[in-house]
Amino acid sequence: MYLKISTQTGDKPSAYELQEKGRQFIAADTFPALAELLNIKEETLRAKMYNRKYTQFFVPKPNGEKRLIENPEDWLKSLQGQLNKHFQAAYYMVRPPCAYGALLAVADEVKPRNIYTNALRHIGQKWLLNVDIRRFFSEYQL
Repeated sequence: MYLKISTQTGDKPSAYELQEKGRQFIAADTFPALAELLNIKEETLRAKMYNRKYTQFFVPKPNGEKRLIENPEDWLKSLQGQLNKHFQAAYYMVRPPCAYGALLAVADEVKPRNIYTNALRHIGQKWLLNVDIRRFFSEYQL
């Protein structure tokens, strides 16, 4: 039986709840265990895994180029969201002190890590490096 974080939508889990969720994800080391963790029948998960669909479209970038967007169908987006929460919970236990970006917020975090607290660390510094990796998500460029 897997722990279900009992917080309501918009509430932050406690560090304990997040760690338990992370442990459960790490322990789900087989396909049947992963299906159980995600609360989906194994046959359904396997069928969906081989039949995933994305809607592709382009949005203009400020420089005039176009960015390819690959939007998953609702069921896949939901599944990816669930997996992301489990990945984040597992990462919570091993994240290095320098990690600030894209972390789940925890209700009882003594020193929260977010975009604001990350910015505070850089105030008054002589140098700041900002990097954008070209074609990080897709090989296709127009």
